[in-house]
Amino acid sequence: MDAAAVRTVLAVDQMAWLSKVAAEQTPPLSASTMLRRLVDEAMAESRASAGRRAEQLEIYRASGYPEHHPDYPDFPWRPR
Repeated sequence: MDAAAVRTVLAVDQMAWLSKVAAEQTPPLSASTMLRRLVDEAMAESRASAGRRAEQLEIYRASGYPEHHPDYPDFPWRPR
């Protein structure tokens, strides 16, 4: 795995929470490993969410009325 170093500054309560959650893992993780895991989970959820939105958009596009859906007010609708 290629890795890039990122330096971040966390508030005291953020670091305390991160350390607590990391220690509760089995086996216990370091705070930096826990942070990487949380970022990976957020990335996976973001990709899944984008996929769900694309599927929804396709459904609304196929309906012929995507411009009526509040999530897609600026969708460039074209009749088929």
